[in-house]
Amino acid sequence: MLLAALLMSACTGPDVRRLDGAQLMKTLEQQVTLPKGASPLSDYTRYYTLTNDGMLVGIYVKDFDGGDRQAHLASEREMPIFFDGGCSVIEVQYDPDANKVLRIRCNGIA
Repeated sequence: MLLAALLMSACTGPDVRRLDGAQLMKTLEQQVTLPKGASPLSDYTRYYTLTNDGMLVGIYVKDFDGGDRQAHLASEREMPIFFDGGCSVIEVQYDPDANKVLRIRCNGIA
């Protein structure tokens, strides 16, 4: 499993704890480093949801869904689910309170 984490000092940007979903998506996308083997971020349609515990969870999808290669805020119920796809599907978890990417990985391959 490929895991990567990126920590950015909170003093270099806005107070992320006070940002709305759209601003959180932008903040994350400005600092995220994709896993080895992934395409550039602009090649993916990005789906995000805010969880009950305050995390921003994202699924980046390339090619499968005919997506628009934009970022979208969705409810947890509306989030796409993939069980494979390699680096055509990337999962990310971001903690706004810590301004830290907790997990980013390519999906497995079935």
